[in-house]
Amino acid sequence: MPGQRQLSANTLPGYADAAGRGHVGDELTAGSGERAERSGYHRAYVVAAALLIVLNLFDVVITRQALAAGASELNPIARWFVEHAVIAYVIKLGVPAVLFVLASSRFARDRINAVHLAAIWTVVGMYVMTVVLNVATWMRYA
Repeated sequence: MPGQRQLSANTLPGYADAAGRGHVGDELTAGSGERAERSGYHRAYVVAAALLIVLNLFDVVITRQALAAGASELNPIARWFVEHAVIAYVIKLGVPAVLFVLASSRFARDRINAVHLAAIWTVVGMYVMTVVLNVATWMRYA
């Protein structure tokens, strides 16, 4: 019938298609196509993890500059971290660094998927907004 997929040994779930790619349902699970896709996922994830380190560093530095210029931290949780700077540095720089090391590992290479990418790039986007707001606050008080 038009519009319906014909099933054969090459298109059934768990079998390889003509290009040698394996399928489970409609998802790729094995073969060179998936390796290339996973490699792209891995690279994008490592880039995002590296950006989180840089953005956290900018967040700490710019927050300190804004506070020194007269701004005040309104978030009570963030204010506690400002008052306990060593803990803040360990968490804000240590967590992304550990994430980067784990993402760079061979173990993670084959496990990163689109959901992981969406999650980490969402966090990167939130940190970009945080840094931009911190810069705007710093400029207002400087």
